[in-house]
Amino acid sequence: MLAVVPPRDPAFYNPLAEFKRDVMVSIVASYASLTKDPIRFADSHTGIGAGGIRIANEIKKIDHVYINDLNLNSLELAKLSIKRNGVGNRCTI
Repeated sequence: MLAVVPPRDPAFYNPLAEFKRDVMVSIVASYASLTKDPIRFADSHTGIGAGGIRIANEIKKIDHVYINDLNLNSLELAKLSIKRNGVGNRCTI
C-alpha cells in the first residue's frame, strides 16, 4: 500500500523514503563493521532528521551524527526528534 506524501511546507516526513533509509542504515552499518575506529556520519539534506537519527540509534559504532538542512522548520522538528529519541549526546544540528 502506498502512503500519500504530505506537502513539503513547512516540513514533512516522507513515508515513501523508508526503503531508502533502510538501505542507508544497512550500508553505513556494513562500513562501520569494517573499521576499528569510531566513525562520524553527516546527514545533509536531512529533512526532519529521520535518517540521521536512525543511524545514531541503530549503529553504536557511529561516534557522532551531524544533521543539516536548508529548511529551518525541518531542523526545528529534527531537534525535537533527537530529544525524543534520546540521541542528543550523539547528534549535532
